[in-house]
Amino acid sequence: LPSFVYGLPEWNREALKSAKRIANPGCFATGLQLALLPLADLDLKHIAITGATGSSGSGMAVSETTHQPTRANDFRAYKILKHQHEAEALQLMRSVGIGGVLSFVPHSAPIVRGIFVTVQLLDVPNARACFEKTYAKAPFVRLVEDTPRLVAVNGSNFVDIGVVTQGRATVILVALDNLGKGMASQAVQNMNLATGLGETDGLWHAATHPA
Repeated sequence: LPSFVYGLPEWNREALKSAKRIANPGCFATGLQLALLPLADLDLKHIAITGATGSSGSGMAVSETTHQPTRANDFRAYKILKHQHEAEALQLMRSVGIGGVLSFVPHSAPIVRGIFVTVQLLDVPNARACFEKTYAKAPFVRLVEDTPRLVAVNGSNFVDIGVVTQGRATVILVALDNLGKGMASQAVQNMNLATGLGETDGLWHAATHPA
């Protein structure tokens, strides 16, 4: 395991350029980390996170709770406070100094693809500036006004992030394609870096199946 480089290009770009083995991040782990890593220098106390994912996040195997026809008109929480990607995300976040109590509640949404993460924080000064600085040279991270939308990222390697502050409260909103930036296209991005290709090579064209 020590020989593997964690495949989050926005954080490990230089290490990935010489990587021989890459551990590609999970879909929710990608969203959680991109939402919080820009705030690594701040003293975060309590990090409340909710996330929603589509049926394709459960893979090809059919079950009562993951089969699209049975969840098409439903919305529910699952693996409350014990989703496997929480531990994955925490490993990197703790290593860069993000402390505090993290609670993550994932939800099964009546959609096929896409992940939407909402992070609620208190007393985070100049939050948007932290994101602008961190992702200034990240080709696939886009900062948006107000809320991102899944229709703008599905089928792509883009991650759209909104940062909204009012009074003491700050909300970070992240939208990404679980099959793209949350899986396959992020693997291509990592491969590009490791093999000396352009980081964005082959990643400008949308993959639209399943819809």
